[in-house]
Amino acid sequence: MGRNTLIIALCSLLLAACGGISADINRLSNRFEPLGFAVDQKQYGRFKLREAARQGAPNGPVWIVYAGDGVAWLDTWTPSPDPTPSPKNMPSISVAQAIAKQFATDTVIHLSRPCQFLTSNAQDCGTRYWTRDRFGDDVRNAYHAHATQFDGRPVIFVGWSGGGVLAAHMAHIRAMHNRQTGALTLASPLDLTAWAQWHRVSALPQADNPAQFLPLVIHHSHAVGSNDKIVPPETVSHLPNQFIVPIDHHGPWHEIAIQAAPSLRAAVIAAQP
Repeated sequence: MGRNTLIIALCSLLLAACGGISADINRLSNRFEPLGFAVDQKQYGRFKLREAARQGAPNGPVWIVYAGDGVAWLDTWTPSPDPTPSPKNMPSISVAQAIAKQFATDTVIHLSRPCQFLTSNAQDCGTRYWTRDRFGDDVRNAYHAHATQFDGRPVIFVGWSGGGVLAAHMAHIRAMHNRQTGALTLASPLDLTAWAQWHRVSALPQADNPAQFLPLVIHHSHAVGSNDKIVPPETVSHLPNQFIVPIDHHGPWHEIAIQAAPSLRAAVIAAQP
């Protein structure tokens, strides 16, 4: 009887988790679809990524907005069973929405992180892809595969929190063959070593650290919150092209993005490919 009770309890937890993810997928769609975004799950590299895309002029600028790390950890030592965040806790959504409203003819894409918003079990994706290897080779390769569809067009990579680490990587890679590239990061731990030391957590692989290649050779800006306790200004104060704003880790980052976006967009368009 005890064994049967345990099995029933585990099944109930799994069903509840699946129901929660389905609800979050619906909430994500409800945030984007009224603004003309199509929301879908697409394969890039080894990952299925949840993408919200608002198509603009065929040869016009492209904004690619990367989400944060999500619910990666339950505590300092325990990985989450599923990294999917609640859409209400994703400043990256508001950033993508604001950019789409600001530039009506630009293509704007919001890309979630690996293993988030899956219709299948996140554990099949691999816990390491939302913990130690969340910025690793497999992840960068998948995001690069996504970005290559826009070769020949001006592209601006935007990322909030951990998404900014990937935005910096993608801008660095693309700038090697196309200078019509820009990057805007918001509350992002761009020196992963300094960030890990500050929080006294295990260091991530040095190859994943954007600090090793900053400053970028293309136009880029990095917004830092003076009241941010998750990515404190002290962890990035030595890096170039940053500006301080009087907010915390959760924003409102969309207000900062729309202030920085026009000049960055103009500079990227004016650059020689």
